[in-house]
Amino acid sequence: MIDLSWITPWPSPEAPSYGPFGVRGLEIGGGPHARRLRCRQFDSIDWSERTGLSYDLGDARGLPYEDGSFEYVFASNLLEHFPPDETTAVLTEWARVLVPEGVMELVVPDTLEILRRYFRGEDPWPECQERLLGSEDYDGNRHYNAFTLSEFPEVVARVPALRLHRCEPCHGNCGVYTLLERR
Repeated sequence: MIDLSWITPWPSPEAPSYGPFGVRGLEIGGGPHARRLRCRQFDSIDWSERTGLSYDLGDARGLPYEDGSFEYVFASNLLEHFPPDETTAVLTEWARVLVPEGVMELVVPDTLEILRRYFRGEDPWPECQERLLGSEDYDGNRHYNAFTLSEFPEVVARVPALRLHRCEPCHGNCGVYTLLERR
């Protein structure tokens, strides 16, 4: 298994904005907010002018890479952009490009916590609405799926190729952070 000691859940102040040295990494759907800068970037839109990074383009449901091409895959706030009936297939595809014992980090919004924060008066509706539905500031930035901290381990368990290491709150408890390993 890859050494996990360098991994700190994003957006912790200690979290690296770079992927690990010497590890073949892929960030899927980082868009204009790509975070893992030493990783290969994959998105449906070319954000290179805005970010200065180079992007491989396509649909994340069918990655153009061979099986086991990467040791590390990172996707933050992307899985919710796919309909619920595609979640298992999408995660299976992302796991396919990992080497055995490769690491996947995922972040998704925690729908229940976002709504709790709104009803407790902690966050204004426009902020909650964007977290729940997507900002729709460009084509494709719309959410079709919803997750919660308590149910996300069950979502991941539907993908036999993945083993869950961590599942915990992030983004001020408005997100779910998971650390997975390819079996």
